[in-house]
Amino acid sequence: MIHLWKGYLGRWVDICEESINLKIFRSILTIGSVHFLVSFVAVGKDLFIANQFGTGDEMDAFLIANLLPTLVINIVTGAFHVAFIPEFIKVREQQGRAAASALLSNILAWYLLLLLSLCVVMVFFSSVILPLLGTSFNSEKLFLSRNLFLLFVPTVIFYGVIKACGSILNAGEHFFLPSFSPVIIPLLSMLALLGFGGHFGIYALAAGILAGIILEAIVLVSGLRSQGYLFLPRLGKMSEATKNIIQQFSPMILGLLLVSGTAFVDQAMAATIGPGSVSTLNYGSKVVQFILGLSTVSLSTAIFPHFSKMVAEESWRNIINTLKMYSALILLVTIPVTTVLFIYSEPLIRLVFERGAFLPKDTVVVGKVQGLYLLQIPFYILGILFVRMLSALKKNHVLMTIGGLNFIANIIGNYIFMEYWGVAGIGLSTSIVYVISTLLSFLALYQQLKARESMAGEVNV
Repeated sequence: MIHLWKGYLGRWVDICEESINLKIFRSILTIGSVHFLVSFVAVGKDLFIANQFGTGDEMDAFLIANLLPTLVINIVTGAFHVAFIPEFIKVREQQGRAAASALLSNILAWYLLLLLSLCVVMVFFSSVILPLLGTSFNSEKLFLSRNLFLLFVPTVIFYGVIKACGSILNAGEHFFLPSFSPVIIPLLSMLALLGFGGHFGIYALAAGILAGIILEAIVLVSGLRSQGYLFLPRLGKMSEATKNIIQQFSPMILGLLLVSGTAFVDQAMAATIGPGSVSTLNYGSKVVQFILGLSTVSLSTAIFPHFSKMVAEESWRNIINTLKMYSALILLVTIPVTTVLFIYSEPLIRLVFERGAFLPKDTVVVGKVQGLYLLQIPFYILGILFVRMLSALKKNHVLMTIGGLNFIANIIGNYIFMEYWGVAGIGLSTSIVYVISTLLSFLALYQQLKARESMAGEVNV
């Protein structure tokens, strides 16, 4: 076993030395280290919230109120980032900074108008949507959810500003500020609870989050000014570049809707089980999300440009060797880690969360949810490898199809496993969905590489 590890490690070092330049490595180091710090603070916020509210009705109402704004943020701002950056860089390089600034002002106006329209729609339909999301909520709990929801709606606009500024800074290879600024939100959330939680309860937490988002937007707008760009939306005639961005933006919405919709469906279905179920599901996924966030950010950032370069060079042998190497390393690391975490899931929850309002009985239930969520780790990380390769091959329509199948499988799995394991069944369903997703991504990638092998006559998989 030791010789196997040494062999893979030696080959991995050789690949890194030959294929990844120092500039990319520094970017990975910056993003990874800062992301760890921000995630550490965010975990501290979650522990503080767990101590204050446990899995009670206030936390259920809080999570349901934040569910729809978060979904809109993830879908719209994520699609904007993917659609905007390539066109912005193209205009900047070919036409200069003045043309890029004009494009920025024009697209920001349409982008913010879209976000504002979505906020109006959410508020208008909130009296219908919230009861559907919180089907087991009584009238008092629904009233609390609606009040918190109205506090969260403006976050959609400010998160849009944050994402736009971060995208522009990243396009100029300024990674530190967009990576570090999210630390503001958990810090202000904890300060708000410390200062006002005793009087205002869950409202203090919601207000702290809103204040943190506004402050982060201000910081990033200031950072944008330091790079020579002004955040000045101007709703004028659409340029050709603006039309190109909108054309790319539309299909991305569907793909991200399918991806983000999984978490949305999970929490909505958990709300049908009974009081505390949404909170239990939320706490049960925290450690898993932390691990996946740390492990996939650096991997996806580093591997995508590397794969894209090899595809452009039609270096299929190197692609297959790299896929085999990274797949083996991922499995060698994640399977033992996942096994240990699964065995000690309940003690881990006890260590992390059990204090204050988070009681021993909560630890038992949340530990079961977390244990089943943990099973996804090897497949999720391995899936990232395959997804990045498919994107480098420009087969995003394949990923959209897989996303649609995952969405359907997740709903079916939730219904089946909730019958036997309650809220923990949602965790099991999620893990199984990622097993299916990774398998489908592998099969699609295998077919793509075999087709190119046949055309190039270069490799034999």
